[in-house]
Amino acid sequence: MNDVVDRRPSEREPPPGTVMVQWVIFDRPADHPEDFVLRAFFIMPGGKVYADSVAWKAKTVDELRRLVPRGLHCLPRFDKDDRAVVEVWL
Repeated sequence: MNDVVDRRPSEREPPPGTVMVQWVIFDRPADHPEDFVLRAFFIMPGGKVYADSVAWKAKTVDELRRLVPRGLHCLPRFDKDDRAVVEVWL
């Protein structure tokens, strides 16, 4: 993870041309084995996906759920998702 910041995720500007933003909560991913992590993924034209270099970490998943931008819908983890994925917000 490149950056962990104090700004709210709703203040994060997606790159130009972004079609959709997915917010993913991870449970102790390899780069932060002691924390939950919230990171944006930018969906670009043609289906290319880029992980944001900025992420937020917390000791509980509920802390991160409060940071997810308002108005999004939560999808549970799918079987084919990485094991660290808790949920995806669209």
